Amino acid sequence: MIYLNQLTLFILVLLNSSLQAFSLKNVTSWWAGHQEKKFHEEILFESEGTLTINHTNGAISIKTWSLPKIVIEAATTGKNENLQHAPFFLTEESDELLITTTQSDDTQKTAVTYEIMVPAHLNIIINAQNSPIKIKRLQGNVAIALEEGTVDLQDMHGSIDLTISEKGSIAIGSARLIENDHIIAKTKSGTITIHAPKKLNTTLYAKTERGMIYSDHVVSLHIRNMKLNKETWRDIRKEVIGTIGNGTKSFMKLYTENGNIKLLIY
Repeated sequence: MIYLNQLTLFILVLLNSSLQAFSLKNVTSWWAGHQEKKFHEEILFESEGTLTINHTNGAISIKTWSLPKIVIEAATTGKNENLQHAPFFLTEESDELLITTTQSDDTQKTAVTYEIMVPAHLNIIINAQNSPIKIKRLQGNVAIALEEGTVDLQDMHGSIDLTISEKGSIAIGSARLIENDHIIAKTKSGTITIHAPKKLNTTLYAKTERGMIYSDHVVSLHIRNMKLNKETWRDIRKEVIGTIGNGTKSFMKLYTENGNIKLLIY
């Protein structure tokens, strides 16, 4: 018992010495090399224009409102010497606003994230390297070119063009297609999931090289000549061309090299 008490006392003394050495000053200096800095910008902007974002690394979140202005909340993390200036610059023309990220570099361990409020009818173009992208309740058109990351679009009205050249999944919720609208979604590796209303009229082109195609909607397959064998049934699950509902001039083109394609009813 005496031995155990002495051992316990020794451990407590050792812990106390360690805690004193690992003081708040040391914790602060450990984090001092990487800090976060935030930036705020507001621009009056017509609701029928286009917002273009040229970005490198970091999340982008876009929401809409009825006001005729764009509000940008940007946050950058990295070494102190890299946080002295705003991480982006703006170029404004009559009907277009361009946001270009200037401080987001893997070699310097910096990243820039955006939270942006825009007019609901704005058109959006995004070019990025590695970025999770979220957009909600937009009534304009969207075009996104991404090297790697994820795309999550919710309650969209308008045409959508998405390309992920490397790895990343695509999710589109509450997709509404009226005449002449379209959804084009392509990714090299990742799942494509579309949530669309039960009453949907469109033409569907869907293909996956390594994966399966699922649809809660009834698809009237376009007639094609084929042999009824094991390979044919496998190919039907990997490539679908058909009509949903009455079909219109709207269409969906969905392609993934490695992943499943899901067309669901919400």
